[in-house]
Amino acid sequence: MLQTVVIYRSTSGFTKKYAEWIAKECNADIYDAKEFSVQQLSDYSTIIFGGSLHAVGINGIKLVKQNLPKLTDKKIVVFAVGLHRQKKVFSVK
Repeated sequence: MLQTVVIYRSTSGFTKKYAEWIAKECNADIYDAKEFSVQQLSDYSTIIFGGSLHAVGINGIKLVKQNLPKLTDKKIVVFAVGLHRQKKVFSVK
């Protein structure tokens, strides 16, 4: 059985970058959630899922939520990446 997999859902590329860092540090396989089959979950003992953070929740978290009954014997880690665009502040003199 393979040990760890990192699955991510990235919109802007930031979550993908964090997923790549985590996968490298954990010596884990890595997949874009769009290319990952739920049947592959049985191959791993630890599942790390990452998605971008939005007002309604974590992008792609349904993959984990809908498959919780299949994951009872797994370690599950979820991370989220948020983006804050700083507004330019202009002073008027």
